[in-house]
Amino acid sequence: KYEIIKQLDKWGNEGVEGHFTEPNKWLTIDDTVNESMSKLIGSKSNEVVIMNSLTANLHFMMSSFYKPTNDRFKILIEGKAFPSDIHAVISQIHLHGFNPIDSLIEIYPKEGDSYINEDDI
Repeated sequence: KYEIIKQLDKWGNEGVEGHFTEPNKWLTIDDTVNESMSKLIGSKSNEVVIMNSLTANLHFMMSSFYKPTNDRFKILIEGKAFPSDIHAVISQIHLHGFNPIDSLIEIYPKEGDSYINEDDI
C-alpha cells in the first residue's frame, strides 16, 4: 500500500515528468521485473516486455489474430473470467459482426476441481 501511495504522490507532484525522474523512473520501471519474469516464462531477460493490462493485451492480440469466418468464429474462455476480459472478447466478436450468444463458449472446471483440465476441453 505504501509503494502505491508513493507512486500516486509522485504522479500528483510530477505528472508526466515522473517517467523520467528517480526513484523508479516510470519509463524503465518494467526493467525491475524482467529478470524474474524471464525465469517464470523460460526466456532471456532481454526477451521480456511487460506492458498494459491483460484486458488491453487481449484487445491487441485479438485485433491482430482473431479473423473469424462463417465456419470458424467461436471463442473458448474460462467461465467467470474477469469481467473486463469478457467485455474485450465480446467487443471483438461484435466488431466482426457475430453474436456472442453463438460465438462465446464458457468452460468451467469439473465439480470439485479448481482448474480446467485439458482433457475436458
